[in-house]
Amino acid sequence: MDFKQAEKTATQFQKGRVPDEEAAPAVQYLYDYWQAHPFPNDKEYRHNARYLVGRAQTYTREHSGQYPAVEAVISGIERVIAEQNAEKNRITEEQQREQHQARVAENRAKLGERLLVTTTPTIEDRIIAEVLGVVSGSCVMSRNAFSDFGSDVSSSFGGRLLGIEKAVRSSQVVALEELEREAHGLGADAVIGIQLSVQTVADKAQLVMLMGTAVLLDDRGSATAP
Repeated sequence: MDFKQAEKTATQFQKGRVPDEEAAPAVQYLYDYWQAHPFPNDKEYRHNARYLVGRAQTYTREHSGQYPAVEAVISGIERVIAEQNAEKNRITEEQQREQHQARVAENRAKLGERLLVTTTPTIEDRIIAEVLGVVSGSCVMSRNAFSDFGSDVSSSFGGRLLGIEKAVRSSQVVALEELEREAHGLGADAVIGIQLSVQTVADKAQLVMLMGTAVLLDDRGSATAP
């Protein structure tokens, strides 16, 4: 059997003019031809082969049970296609996993570099591809860190405690560095939604804590965290 003969037989089969046993090998031949000639080789023949196999599939479904030989061929083709699609999906998932791992490894290698950090849930012109997890950084200030309160008060009423402000700012820097180290460890590109809290600990110290969400970024656009 050659292509033209298989093409003619499959076409006549859909008009009910070819017996089941004769049509089955023609449909199988066309499918094999379709698979053996990847695009764009023999583009016209390949398109015709794919079209006729699809039409045979539709025809046998419309006349279920009447063409067992062709139905058996179609069932075999469907199994092969399902297996091929599953393999493609597996390969795609493995490639995505490998790309993710390479990205994370690259980001971890940049441990000394600063991350993008923001209090907002988005970063302009960047899309969030994956959320890696919540990260935090903290610093505890003892009362001794508050240098000379009295001399730092600018006035008795509504004055600023500059020593405390300086200590709090220094603690925020330490907490931010700790947060960035944790995010780097996850392989993040950025930390979004950062929140600051300052709490008194046992009336003897202040706990400064930063929390945020470590994420991987994509350059395709802007979006909120998934």
